[in-house]
Formats: sequence, structure tokens, C-alpha cells
Amino acid sequence: AFDMFNYAASYFGDPDGQSDLVERFTTAADGTFSTTYTPWDRGRFLLALDTSEDPFLAPASAQSALVHVHHAAAFTAFSATRTDAAAVHVEGLIDFTDGFTPATILVHVQYSADGTRWSDLTTVEAYWGGNGSDFAADVEGSGPGHYRAVFEGGDSFQDAVTESVFVDG
Repeated sequence: AFDMFNYAASYFGDPDGQSDLVERFTTAADGTFSTTYTPWDRGRFLLALDTSEDPFLAPASAQSALVHVHHAAAFTAFSATRTDAAAVHVEGLIDFTDGFTPATILVHVQYSADGTRWSDLTTVEAYWGGNGSDFAADVEGSGPGHYRAVFEGGDSFQDAVTESVFVDG
């Protein structure tokens, strides 16, 4: 049996930057193949077919749609404590466990009187502190209710939300 495309290679990476060789393989007689690969960051798969052994066939390649990888993000600590009749101090840690960290880590401090409808009170930046990225805020004019922290990961990171903490009036 004659294989139309004897050899193929697949790559993964940023079309404008670094790419990894996923696998070189020989296609089945019907031209099919399979491979397993876990992307390390966003990018595209590229399939390149080598037809150099047949002068009547032109080489070919195809590119996939953009693949998004959402890197791990998790809060590892959070507390909310009343500091006076009209202020609450919140602080915590957020960690990125797979080796990728956003350039800017914005944490939204949210409030809810009933624990179901949330509104942003402030947004603070978290900075590396040795055991994760630390953040803290003093929220003035805060009444009794539930407080939590939220990280919105966008296209590259997972979203993360702390458990809510109830602070009495």
C-alpha cells in the first residue's frame, strides 16, 4: 500500500515565538494519525507533512485555532477583621503553583450584606512575599457583612475566589 504522506511532524507553540516538537510520526495508510500532548502555555498546533520522497506531491501544513491554557491560581489564605466601627482590614495570599505568574496580580476585595450579591469595594495589587503573593487593604465605611477576595484570571490564568468571611458590626 502506498502512503500519500509518509512522514509528518506536529509542533505546538506561539506562531511568533518558541515552539515544541510534539511528535514525528508515520501516517496510517488512510492518512490518519493520533498523538497526545499537554500544552504548556497558549499557542497553536502546527501539522507539517513531508512529501519530499514524492516529486509529484507538494509539502503541506495546517495550523489549529488558538489554544488557551489557564494556569493554576488559588488563594491560600484570607482574613477579614474589624479594626474600628467603620473599617475592616482584609489580607491574604494568592499562589500560582505551576510556575507561571501574571506580571500584575490584581485582587478585588468584595462585600455582600447577605453573602449572595457581591460588589467590589477596592482593588489591590498582590506582591511576592515568599509563600505566595501577599495583598492587604483597609476598607473604610464597611458595615457588618461578608467579605471575600477575587482574582480574575483572564485568558491565561484560572479565576480564584476565597471563602467569604463574616465580619460583625
